[in-house]
Amino acid sequence: MWWHQILNTYFGGKIGNNSKDHNLYVNIIPNSELSQIIFGKPSMSIEKEKFWASHKQVVKEIGGTNLINGKHDLFKAVAYTSDDIEAVESQFGVPIMGLQFHPEMSMYSNAFTCSEKGRDKKIYLSFQQSVWSFHNKQVLLAEFKNSKHYSKTQHPTEDITEKLINYENNKYNNNIIDIFNETSVEIIGYSNVEILN
Repeated sequence: MWWHQILNTYFGGKIGNNSKDHNLYVNIIPNSELSQIIFGKPSMSIEKEKFWASHKQVVKEIGGTNLINGKHDLFKAVAYTSDDIEAVESQFGVPIMGLQFHPEMSMYSNAFTCSEKGRDKKIYLSFQQSVWSFHNKQVLLAEFKNSKHYSKTQHPTEDITEKLINYENNKYNNNIIDIFNETSVEIIGYSNVEILN
């Protein structure tokens, strides 16, 4: 979900220099998955949200153009500023989202308001749910392919969106690579992420 520059570069997108400060207002496109995640419903108009960003380079041109059957773009821009693309979503196949800004952190530990923490938690939980869905799909495909029953198939026991992430005491210090590496196997049981009850 988060490797926006790598994702776009891999699919032939263009990267350019950033002229922005750390805090920036991002325009979110209506009727996008990102809009659905942040606002709880697809918005009817372009909305602005303030995020923290710290990048020397940004995506200037989306990759994956004319990739589907030679005429459809794989990605669409769903968030932007005046001079760069801040987020993309896949239009076909598995849900892929690339974010330039940092929903998982702030420049200062006390800089987030309660609404910003809630908004950013929704983005992270959406990523977590995508990992969970992908894992389940892989387990089911393996079961069909091997024609055998897996006794350790993991199933959700509760709604993932009901859990609160403890940002202040997160043992991964908001490093998404550490979070992904440590939680990819145990993501369902939350055994590797501190959660508040």
